[in-house]
Amino acid sequence: MALATEKKGMRKLYPLDRPISKLKENRVVKRFGQYGGISDQRKNNKGRPKSSENVKQVKRIIDQTPEMSVRKIFSDINHSFRATSVYRVFRFYIKVTRYKVPVLQHLKESDVNQRLAFATWMTERVHLL
Repeated sequence: MALATEKKGMRKLYPLDRPISKLKENRVVKRFGQYGGISDQRKNNKGRPKSSENVKQVKRIIDQTPEMSVRKIFSDINHSFRATSVYRVFRFYIKVTRYKVPVLQHLKESDVNQRLAFATWMTERVHLL
């Protein structure tokens, strides 16, 4: 019953906040009983263990053909491995990021002369701006 009165008091203090669900309330009470407080005690928990076999497969493929695309690497690996996992392996284990070489047009000597002529033409007509 004490929790019910506490919830009513909280609703009076914070009327715009949504009330705490029964599930959340039970989790907080359970955490308080386990750890003596409500702070999360899982600081050293790293989450799901990572598959080193998948990392080895991606590294092996990159060592053999470094110019291969991520989609091609994904199709070469078994399909229990996701494409986002390939990106994650690149970023966190191999420490590389995606890079696409930009295709640019080469400037010719005539291009430089045309740009210079346009720049001088614009400076003469600066009063129009």
